[in-house]
Amino acid sequence: MDLNAIGQSRLDAKEIGEISAEVDVEDQIEAPGRELADYRHRLNRKRRQLIRSVMSDLIAAIDETLQSLSNTVPKKPNPAREVKSAHWEN
Repeated sequence: MDLNAIGQSRLDAKEIGEISAEVDVEDQIEAPGRELADYRHRLNRKRRQLIRSVMSDLIAAIDETLQSLSNTVPKKPNPAREVKSAHWEN
């Protein structure tokens, strides 16, 4: 609703003199804001879900790489020595 329609609807509801008419008008005015808030909530929830999924996959890949590295690197490595592993390069 544009501002003129909102004003006219409020005026009409006041002229009727019934509280239910005024409540209905205010509900109509606030409806787009509620719909937008609901849309934002659903969008943010889906965004978090997608990010969580990608991050879970990355964490699993990192864990797998670390496990592979722990099998190839000596238990007491020389810190000055460079780690050579096909897994490390990825």
